[in-house]
Amino acid sequence: MGSLFNHGSCCGNTHGKKELKCKGCVCELLNDLVNTADLCRLGEPTLIRVIPKGADEPLDVNGSDYGTEFTLVRFDPETCCVVLSYYTGVRPSGYTQTVVLDCRCLCGVICVNEPPGRRGV
Repeated sequence: MGSLFNHGSCCGNTHGKKELKCKGCVCELLNDLVNTADLCRLGEPTLIRVIPKGADEPLDVNGSDYGTEFTLVRFDPETCCVVLSYYTGVRPSGYTQTVVLDCRCLCGVICVNEPPGRRGV
């Protein structure tokens, strides 16, 4: 049985994958989420909450009770930058903001899965 901590990663084995410059569980997960087609999402954007290193709750930039829901826009494994967007204000009068974070400064990702039809309410 293989170890959970292969190649210095808590996310498992990297055999058969290009070696990532940005190592670590969160960076690997973000790379996989951006670069792997998820047939279960049926074209819906990937929604996540992120937990910064040293924090015990998800990052909140818009006054949410549970942390901000970010849409995963892009991840660059060469620079370790993850581009996220989030909605501010009340729909439909709010607007979208963009934030760029270094994946190495994050210690956790929470995937947000909602049933189809609940988004945008």
